[in-house]
Amino acid sequence: MKLVLTTTKDVVTGEMTQAPQMFRNTAEAVRAWGFAIKQLRDEKSVTPVTDLQLYKIGEIDTETMEIKPCVEYLATGGQFIAGE
Repeated sequence: MKLVLTTTKDVVTGEMTQAPQMFRNTAEAVRAWGFAIKQLRDEKSVTPVTDLQLYKIGEIDTETMEIKPCVEYLATGGQFIAGE
């Protein structure tokens, strides 16, 4: 099975803010990340959620353990709070 690897980037610091996470596909990753963003907003995180971006950074084959790197922008935190 191939899983996608994602991480969050803080655009102010320019750094990755969490260890990579694995998901079955990018849609699942974006859904889970959107839920986490809403929780951060509700907890009044020190980092504004609008400063956060989600990136796909690769794919891993769970049988061969081969990792194929990539850098693909998926979403920004502001997308999940707009209009609420």
